[in-house]
Amino acid sequence: MPDSEVVYSPSADSFDIEGYIDQTPGYLRNYVEGMSTGNLTGAQIVKLVAEEIPVIPICCWPFWNIKSHWVTRPTYQLARI
Repeated sequence: MPDSEVVYSPSADSFDIEGYIDQTPGYLRNYVEGMSTGNLTGAQIVKLVAEEIPVIPICCWPFWNIKSHWVTRPTYQLARI
């Protein structure tokens, strides 16, 4: 896999984070967190994290799902570390 497909780069802009999350049954789809700047949806948080790390969001799904199942399970589960 080329670096451009892992590192958050211009090619990542074509990936629709909100559309992908809306198609999953997981808790992340309906997640909202209050921030000092207002409420952020799960998709907005994923995008923010991806830009900060910088990693394409689709590369993070397996890790989030393994630890908390937020991508595939509709109920809340604490991450196990």
